[in-house]
This record gives sequence, structure tokens and C-alpha cells, in this order.
Amino acid sequence: MSFHAVAASLFIVTMILSGCTTPPEKKPLATDPEFSVNVIPVPEFWPREKLDWPEDEEIRRIRKDAWGTHGTPDFIRTLFTFDNRIVRPIELAEGIVLSGARPRPAEEWVYISDGKVVRFEGRKVIEEDLRDDVKTVCTHGDPMAVKDFDMGDFIQTSFFYYNVGKEFVYVDGKLIDTRSFAPAPGAENMRE
Repeated sequence: MSFHAVAASLFIVTMILSGCTTPPEKKPLATDPEFSVNVIPVPEFWPREKLDWPEDEEIRRIRKDAWGTHGTPDFIRTLFTFDNRIVRPIELAEGIVLSGARPRPAEEWVYISDGKVVRFEGRKVIEEDLRDDVKTVCTHGDPMAVKDFDMGDFIQTSFFYYNVGKEFVYVDGKLIDTRSFAPAPGAENMRE
């Protein structure tokens, strides 16, 4: 084995071991791609002064004011596109151009029990009602497939969870139907 291969192996082992010894409250929040690339469940130790607040003083003050008003969110949502749609993990794959991508993702705090979201776009704060499709992702994780159907006057969107045999049907983010079907064998790892 070459020196470079040994050095690379030692580096990887060191990174793995250091990740195992770092307590969770010291690690930066990160998505769990097995659950969702769109939302992060907020842990009980959030917010941490040095890790969870923006460095820009004005934006930090705006977010701390929102936290003082609304409290700790249930989820933090990343908004990758200008239409704020749920983005599938495959769309974030390296080399794929994300349609309608924001130059820098926006952030939204999701309050499930209040049915509200607080969105931060630069120095702007927007409060809105929680959409049903976002609530589904917070509850069930990212859908295994998302399909849009042109119905003439509107677009109908379906989220498919093959592993549990569920289809959630939305129009403009509002749930209009839930359908059940037989779970697909091996679907727990299936993503379209």
C-alpha cells in the first residue's frame, strides 16, 4: 500500500473517530438524507450561541427577535428554490442543475402545533400558515417520488411513500386526498 493510501486511510479513520467523540450539541445541524434534505428536526439543545445564529449582527438580531416571539421551532426548513417547493434528494445531486434555484437557500422555521412558519429571506421575515405538503415532509420525511399532474386549470402534486403504501395529493400545497396502496417490497430504499 502506498504512503498516500495509508495517509488517506488514517485521515478517514481519524475523522470517523473524532465524529464519534464529538457530543451532538457541539456538531453543526445537518440534514439526514435518509429522512429529509428539506427539513431538520430541531434538537433540544438548539439554539447554540456560536453554531446556530448567523454571523451578520443585524440578521442575528432579527432571528433572535423571532425566536423570542415564537420560541423554538419544531423543524428548520431549507428553501432551495424561488417557488419554495419540496426538493427531492436526487435534485440536489452533484452536477444536476436545480430548476428555479435560489443563489443562496432561504431558511424557514416550522411550528407544527401552531400551524405556522417563519421564513427568513435576508433581512426580511415572513410569517405564513403551514402548508400541508410541508407538514407531511416534517412528519414522514421526503417523499420517495413527487409527480405533478396538469389538470388544466391547476397542477396537482402527489407525494408517494412506497415503503408504507401512501400517496398524498395536493393542490397549491393543500392536502386534497390521501390514497393507500400495497407497500412495495424493498421500497424503503427507493427514491425517484
